[in-house]
Amino acid sequence: MNKLKYKHKRALFGYGFIAPWLVGFLLFFTVPIVSSIVMSLNELSLKSGALEYKFLGIENFKYALTGDEKFIPYLSECLLDLVIDVPLILICSFFFSLILNQTFKGNTLMKVVFFLPVILGNGVFALYQTQLLDVQGMSVEMIQAESESMLGGFTTSGLIEFMREAGLPDEVLGYLTIPIDRIYTLMSKSGVQTFIFLSGLKAVPSSLYESAHVEGCSAWDSFWKITLPMVSPMIIVNVVYTIVDSFAAEDNTLLKYIYSTGFKNTNFGLSAAMAWIFFIILGIVVAIVLWLVNKRIVYLNNGR
Repeated sequence: MNKLKYKHKRALFGYGFIAPWLVGFLLFFTVPIVSSIVMSLNELSLKSGALEYKFLGIENFKYALTGDEKFIPYLSECLLDLVIDVPLILICSFFFSLILNQTFKGNTLMKVVFFLPVILGNGVFALYQTQLLDVQGMSVEMIQAESESMLGGFTTSGLIEFMREAGLPDEVLGYLTIPIDRIYTLMSKSGVQTFIFLSGLKAVPSSLYESAHVEGCSAWDSFWKITLPMVSPMIIVNVVYTIVDSFAAEDNTLLKYIYSTGFKNTNFGLSAAMAWIFFIILGIVVAIVLWLVNKRIVYLNNGR
């Protein structure tokens, strides 16, 4: 009976945490979502300062998938970047969190350095940088591409030659050097994930490592049998966050194309249909990843 009450209390705490989000969603997002569904099923035209609707059914969805020459290539590019970036970001952020979890001089400064790209890449800072670059006739994408090319060219030139002389084919070299070529992206997109992993590492009881040391476990054994299982719930949080963050990034070419279709070409019906296709695919990807990753997650039963 006490156990049942405890579970009910935990459930109530959970509902209490999501209540602000749920209220905000119902108040601010319900009407836009319904409006976008209506738009995706209609052809919209502006007459006399008002929008007129012409029902088309699923024609906008059909055209986006079969008639539009840019939507599918942009979607494929987005999914390919997702497959490459998400594992690399998770691995790098976990590695960074292991470093920051150590005790050394300058630890606080290093945490600031790792989280600084998150602050500078969002909100007022991002808007100020974009406006400043626009004045200078440049763009964020140009700066990022230039930085990646400089870093990638500097770090991979000798490595590629070394591995090529070792007999590795060029196809394999391309995959091996992807993390180095994308080091700018990995550093700028790993801040939040790093601190989520770090919070998980801080929650691991030191008594577990002490017991493992007494039993003769090496540091490598402790990592695989204590650290990784205990932090595994954070993995699923970071996977979902990284996927959504990658899909919703400002430099996402598909999102830019959907935006231009609606607000530059004034084809709001087709734009809404593309957005819903994009959202459905995102939901499918997240569901598949959750199903695969959840099998490997270790949850502690705190209700005993």
